Amino acid sequence: MGLHLAKFRTAPLSTRARPRRRSHGLWKKRTAPPDRNYSAQEHVENLEALLLEIDAQDVTLVAQDWGGVIGGQFALRQPDLVKRMVIINSFVRPPGPPPANATREEMRSWTRWFELVLDDHFDEVILNLRFTALSVLKRIGFSRAEIANDTWVRAYSAPFPTAAECKGARQFPLNLLEQETYDYCDANEARPGALDALKRKPAAAFTGAEDVTVVPAIVESMLRVYWPNAPFIPIPGAGHFAQEDAPETLVALIEQFVKTTG
Repeated sequence: MGLHLAKFRTAPLSTRARPRRRSHGLWKKRTAPPDRNYSAQEHVENLEALLLEIDAQDVTLVAQDWGGVIGGQFALRQPDLVKRMVIINSFVRPPGPPPANATREEMRSWTRWFELVLDDHFDEVILNLRFTALSVLKRIGFSRAEIANDTWVRAYSAPFPTAAECKGARQFPLNLLEQETYDYCDANEARPGALDALKRKPAAAFTGAEDVTVVPAIVESMLRVYWPNAPFIPIPGAGHFAQEDAPETLVALIEQFVKTTG
């Protein structure tokens, strides 16, 4: 998300705490060299290095989309730094991998991302995000087309001026197909005391009721693996990008959750 848009969305929260953001495009463009492979592990280590460097404490992790996996694995690695988890249209680890013998049709039904990832023209689309960002967002569940003015489109397209700078955006959905992603999650959960520490933290999940990329049933089922009694609230009319589709509702839910969990 473009930083000016992120500030607009999170402004109400800044009266209670200072939001720290990692945007998928701007993060990689500014700090990640081109030889990175953009694995889940690298994303987690990047976040970990940042929060350790700034000596963050009592962190409220608000994690959307692939950020759910990044935030969840960070919390397993650094449980003492995390106070609570807010998961948006996501999960702390992906529910997979898809079976090795799954057909393309079966894999497409698992997440809308695979409808694009498994297409023969995937690279043509994803490596040209300076032109295709809006259409990609629409395909995976952006609902509020009326807010996509020229400023909005420029903010989402600006981090991707060349094909090389689309490398991270290309890789993260592919991570869902790679066994190393799931092995990494397993290894973090096997760290002594990590899983129990994660399960003791307050957590909530908010998701777009119309999400077609990570459908609400998957968000809830993965939430219950770690937090059987945590709040799970679908937001009517919102799709995969709840922070864009229903920002006022989402911010109010986060504020309420923070207040009720001390």
